[in-house]
Amino acid sequence: GHDGRIWFATLKGVAVVDPGRLPLHSRSPTVVLEEARIDGRPADKVVSLAGKFSAIRVPAGSDRLEFRYTAFNFTAPQKIRFRYRMEGLSPHWVEAGVERVVSYIHTSPGSYRFEVTACNQDGVWNESGASVAVVVSPFFWQTKWFLLGVLVLIGGFAGWIIRYFSWQRLQRQVVMLEQRHALDRERARIAHDIHDELGARLTQISLLSELARRRAGDPREMLAQVERIASQTHTMAQVMDEIVWAVDPGRDTLENVADYLASFAGEFLGLAGIHCRLEVPASLPGRKVPAPTRHSIFLVAKEALNNVVKHSGATEVWVRLETPPGKLGVAIEDNGRGFPADSPTLRAGNGLGSMGQRVRDLGGEFQMVSEPGRGTRIRLSIPLESQDQERK
Repeated sequence: GHDGRIWFATLKGVAVVDPGRLPLHSRSPTVVLEEARIDGRPADKVVSLAGKFSAIRVPAGSDRLEFRYTAFNFTAPQKIRFRYRMEGLSPHWVEAGVERVVSYIHTSPGSYRFEVTACNQDGVWNESGASVAVVVSPFFWQTKWFLLGVLVLIGGFAGWIIRYFSWQRLQRQVVMLEQRHALDRERARIAHDIHDELGARLTQISLLSELARRRAGDPREMLAQVERIASQTHTMAQVMDEIVWAVDPGRDTLENVADYLASFAGEFLGLAGIHCRLEVPASLPGRKVPAPTRHSIFLVAKEALNNVVKHSGATEVWVRLETPPGKLGVAIEDNGRGFPADSPTLRAGNGLGSMGQRVRDLGGEFQMVSEPGRGTRIRLSIPLESQDQERK
């Protein structure tokens, strides 16, 4: 008709249809989530009380998650349109048109909700649609507990590093203070030796020189004083040599210590008319002997040899150097008269107490053995620093 209506002739009469007054299809299609597949295999489902799965578990390391869905509309099923979204991954709806399959690749671990809805041919959308919870399981190194443990481990390691370097710095400061203290002690010792040894002998030389000047008229007396001055001068030179040797850093080897002790013992005992036998290892370890240790070893050996000359009546002395691992041993033995343990000679001292104390101050061991008629044997053993300790 001219008004746009359509007329149909039927057996029962005429039917008129007005297209402008046709009612819309207000009923939205029913949306159904048919299947979920993980890497091509059906997904494990958590079934709710209503008989429908309410959650999907995705194992760690899965690559592909696929959803298949549909909707029921018998009026115009070919005109149904879909849209979907994955809450937690994207808040926006994705228009899928008539597609009824969607896939997600390499979904990160976490909790999501997949939602899908549809509309009929007249654009009426199903507001509720269909949805399912999705839980993508993490690897163990992706869990919060693992990350917390790593953070704790990193924090502990960082704390240990800080503590280690702080301790190292403190150790270096302690070593520097010890070295400074040792240097101060060595300076004080040198000053003490110079004052006691050289100062006293210089005073004696001065007095002897004055006596020689006063007795210039008596040649014999003056000659005696000059000889005493020469003796004191020789002693002073020897003392100065001992002081210089003890502090000279170029003399800090074990070989140099052995050479100096052997030279001193041979000269000292030779002047006293005592035969000296030296026993020194053919090969000495390349260890360093610090100045305080060298000085103490020399003073102990000197005191022991002095006691031999003064008290033993010996004709022969053995001086032995031993080098057990990490130690230096010095033994001085004579064939003199010896003395019993309760001898007044021992009670008088003869420097034995100071000798033992010097050795013990170095962390070593001191031993003295004597028997009447069988001589006396003095032995000291002093630990030496290892090469690693020296480098530190």
